[in-house]
Amino acid sequence: SKFIQKNIRKTDIACRLGGDEFVVICQRCGRNEAIHVGEKIYIKCKNESNEEIIKYWKPSLSIGIASVDESIHSVEDILKKADSAMYQSKKFGGNQYSIFGE
Repeated sequence: SKFIQKNIRKTDIACRLGGDEFVVICQRCGRNEAIHVGEKIYIKCKNESNEEIIKYWKPSLSIGIASVDESIHSVEDILKKADSAMYQSKKFGGNQYSIFGE
């Protein structure tokens, strides 16, 4: 979580959902900005993984991006969309981001 926190914008909020699942809330953030945040986290993780870490564990990220729109009526709604997008990333091999609805 510290890694994520240091690689997001000051206005973003990082939370651990449980296990190895985290969520980043990007307030007042458009689609392209959200993609930029996801890409930045992915690139930093890839670049900061050193040989000692990789010997025991190869980090990978499956990122799901979802935006609040008129279909969102609760926190659960947006989390379900982000989760669905994340599973889309996993389905195609991980180490990428997917955007809900695309």
